[in-house]
Amino acid sequence: MGSDLLGISVTGLRVSQAALSTTGHNISNAGTEGYSRQRVDPITNPATVQGGRFVGNGANVNSVDRIANSYVSQQLRIDSSLAADLTAFFDQSSQLDNLLSNESTGLTGGLQTFFAAMQNGADDPTSIPARQLIVSEAENLADRFNSIDARFQVLEGGVRDGMEVAVERVNALVTNIAQLNLRITDAIGLSSGGDPNDLLDQRDEALRQLSKLVPIQTFDQGRGQTNVLIAGALPLVVGVEVNTLSLEPGRNGSGVDDVILSDGKAGRVVTQAVNGGELGALIRFRDDSLQPAYNSLGRVAVVMADEFNRIHQQGITPENEFGSRFFTDINDPVNVRQRAISSSENTLPADRQLGVYIKDTANLTTSNYLVEIKSNGLYSITRNDGGVEVASGLLPGDYPFSVEFDGLELEFVGGSFTEGDEFTLKPLANGARNFGRVIANPEDIAFAAPVVTDAEIGNTGSGKITAGNVIGLTNNEGEALPLFEHVGEMSPPLVIQFTSERTYDVLDNSDPASPKQLDPPIRNQRFIPGVSNPIFPTIEGQHQVSMAGEMVGLPEGRSPVTQALVNPPYINTPNPVSGVSELDFSVNDFSGVNQFSFVVGLSDTVLGAQDTLTTVTVSGSDISSEDELLRHINSQLGPSGVRAYVAIDGVGNRSLAVHAVDEGYGNVSIQSYSGPANGTANNLLNIGIESGLSYTSNDGLNGIEGVGTLSNGYPAERITLTKAPAQAGLPPTTYTVFSNLHGSARELASQLSNIPGVDANAFTYAQMSDFNLSRNEPLQISLNGHELVEYRAGGVEGSRSMVQSVPDPDTDPVAFNQYLAARINGNETLKQQGIYAVAGQNTVTGKAELRVYSSEGDDLAFSVVAQNGDGVRVSDGEHNPVTLIGSGNNSPSQIVVGGTMNVRMDEDITLTTRPPTSLLFGNTSASDFSASTYLGIDVSLSGVPDTGDRFTLDFNQDAASDNRNALALVNVESARIMNGNTASLTDAYGTLVEEIGITTNAAKINSEAAEAVLEQTETLRNSISGVNLDEEAANLIRFEQFFQANAQVISVARSLFDTLISSF
Repeated sequence: MGSDLLGISVTGLRVSQAALSTTGHNISNAGTEGYSRQRVDPITNPATVQGGRFVGNGANVNSVDRIANSYVSQQLRIDSSLAADLTAFFDQSSQLDNLLSNESTGLTGGLQTFFAAMQNGADDPTSIPARQLIVSEAENLADRFNSIDARFQVLEGGVRDGMEVAVERVNALVTNIAQLNLRITDAIGLSSGGDPNDLLDQRDEALRQLSKLVPIQTFDQGRGQTNVLIAGALPLVVGVEVNTLSLEPGRNGSGVDDVILSDGKAGRVVTQAVNGGELGALIRFRDDSLQPAYNSLGRVAVVMADEFNRIHQQGITPENEFGSRFFTDINDPVNVRQRAISSSENTLPADRQLGVYIKDTANLTTSNYLVEIKSNGLYSITRNDGGVEVASGLLPGDYPFSVEFDGLELEFVGGSFTEGDEFTLKPLANGARNFGRVIANPEDIAFAAPVVTDAEIGNTGSGKITAGNVIGLTNNEGEALPLFEHVGEMSPPLVIQFTSERTYDVLDNSDPASPKQLDPPIRNQRFIPGVSNPIFPTIEGQHQVSMAGEMVGLPEGRSPVTQALVNPPYINTPNPVSGVSELDFSVNDFSGVNQFSFVVGLSDTVLGAQDTLTTVTVSGSDISSEDELLRHINSQLGPSGVRAYVAIDGVGNRSLAVHAVDEGYGNVSIQSYSGPANGTANNLLNIGIESGLSYTSNDGLNGIEGVGTLSNGYPAERITLTKAPAQAGLPPTTYTVFSNLHGSARELASQLSNIPGVDANAFTYAQMSDFNLSRNEPLQISLNGHELVEYRAGGVEGSRSMVQSVPDPDTDPVAFNQYLAARINGNETLKQQGIYAVAGQNTVTGKAELRVYSSEGDDLAFSVVAQNGDGVRVSDGEHNPVTLIGSGNNSPSQIVVGGTMNVRMDEDITLTTRPPTSLLFGNTSASDFSASTYLGIDVSLSGVPDTGDRFTLDFNQDAASDNRNALALVNVESARIMNGNTASLTDAYGTLVEEIGITTNAAKINSEAAEAVLEQTETLRNSISGVNLDEEAANLIRFEQFFQANAQVISVARSLFDTLISSF
């Protein structure tokens, strides 16, 4: 019995000892990170059957349990990762925020100081100290850009160092975790299934430390081993196997390090997958804050340098020389090559060459770009911010080849571009680093503008011209524009001359007494009174073609169009008083034998389409006047295409005649008389009709043969405009226009102007000169069917008399010229059509001439009716004139002057015709067929100019005291020259500061919140797994009492055993 009691007490001692040891172990590890308190789990030993009863055998240690909650541990890892991520990001972002927003280290103060110096110089452009201050402040501004960029590099170096440390710690931790997996498995095997609590704690702590560095996921593999994944799917630890991390330069040419996960091969890039923990925070700060800050600051530097250089180079120094670059060239060849970085994984040979040029700073973004070469020679350019494809196409195979996007021009210089090649474009990353002052001599600062404008003293209108400024000195190819290619002069000087109140020409004013058209011409430009009207094209690359074909205007070989008429000789004896032969109306009864008839014919019309033969019978009515006679005859001629009229010769003799209604090809005849030969017909008509003769206009025998076609003679042609594709490899866009046969320039211009990127300006010019006319009836000059010489109608048809106010063109041609101009300009119909006239004098002959314009390009049809032999010359101002000669009343001599046009097109549009040598446009395949319209100057007119007003432009010879260009340089500070011309330099930098500030403030708030959440989770974990020293102290006392009680049992058992022994 005693021995059984002894054994039972021994088991109690063992349990108590284990409990005390575990409690001591808990107390010893109370300060150990990640330690989970342990607890002894005792179990009752199986009882022994004695005498039909069960007698207990004490207790035993079933297990030593680790008090831990796996869900809480997992949440602790998640919260630790988030807190470490946000804290690390805030630490980095706050440094960047302090750098940019601080007045002593940021850019704002430098910009303000520099532009204040510029304003000071503009206020006194002749001051050398003011100019020297500008040079000094320009150097300070360059230093400020450079120093901010240098601080960026320090931050970037710190990020790189932090990433290296983080990667080293990750590798050490995953190695430790794998070793712990092995030790745990071995320990479980040695203990026959018991948990190695301390090793489990160590592994959980290692996992927690790892989660602070990178985002991880874990899962139980069995046998006590835990696998660790990074980025949700990529293994870091699998059992006892380890995949480590490393840093390598970006394989796609990004210029920054990538995180590589070893996989037994080349390794896998997992940079973007590391989106949490301290390492993820460093990557996110680098990619989302620091790299965009490089680009944002670089963009401000690039735009500042480019805009300032552009304006400065368009000004002139006190020595009348154009300014040089003020700051460094943004497209320096070295910088151009550095902006494109090849991927390290591109196939060999490494012979690809690319260059990135900055073409339009206003449209630059802050993004980097990825260039990919795909199958079949296709390329794609994608903006890294947002992944938007900005350009794509087919590589042509012939290099160099360029493509433009987002204000950039990417040039494929050459090399063996192969499918799979990748390149990173970083056009702005080094912008602030490369910013520097170039100008050193204060006297080289170009404060003055090279253009000076003036309104001539004799102007009668209220038109005003702006001072003018230069907007460019070179074309897109970098070639000097001709206007300022000679130092100290404008080639040529220009004059703006108003041809009417609403139209003007811009002329070469090299000879002020005789200005001439430019090449290409700026002619017949429309002016809108009361608003500002830009005078010159301001789109660089825009070019112009002009209608200059053989058939345009009034070309050589054109002759007047005549109207067929037959005018038989008169036979009646002249009146002895007046000396004029009159129609004889003494016979007024045509009944019976006095009735007669004759045939009027119209022949030789085009294709005979209008040929007619009409019998006219004179009978029935009393005919007592010319009016009744003509009404009687013409009512029978009806739609025959001919009309009867009374012909009047130079001295006033009158007789019956017949003319064709329409002008142009045809002949008129009077024939086949039928009636009594008693003199009645002869006397009535005053022609020898009773003789049976035939009178015809054929070959001008008895009148005038109809010749020509009253049209401009323009042919129908096919005109094609081709717009180059925006990206190589894509098809061009074509537009086809067909000109109408004899169609006006206005009609064709309307069709062309409907094409995007095309502006056709049609106009017509004609002049009348050498007025060899007498002020006698039937003098008439018509324009587009509108009679200009005024008549007062009489009672008899054909008996109109000229009004007294018509000047005599023979004795006062100047007054007659002015009279015609007034009649044209006072005609409301012509005015609405944009047709007007200016009376002037020929600059060579000094003779009066009438200049007629159609501002819309309508045809100008001139008709002259005059005494036989009188005439006037008509020309288009380019070709030899055509003389319109009079042949008496109802015998017009006519001509049509066609219009011309200038077609302005965007740079990527070309115009061709079929056939290539066009009768309208000339040789469209000639190298000089198209000419640039860009002169590089900007001038505007406003007010209400008058006809004849002139405004001159010339080189500014008074540069020393001129500050116009200086003011333009000052305006760079506030000008909206960024973000598509919506933001200024300070706006753009302020946006950068604001974005970083917002990001930093958000990071601070989020970091504090994450720390608070982590603290709560740690408190929860400690409440479950942490060591409570008060509780453990109580347990010591309790377990000590258990131990002492068990020792007392042993003492009792020994005493009983001794008593039993002594009884023998």
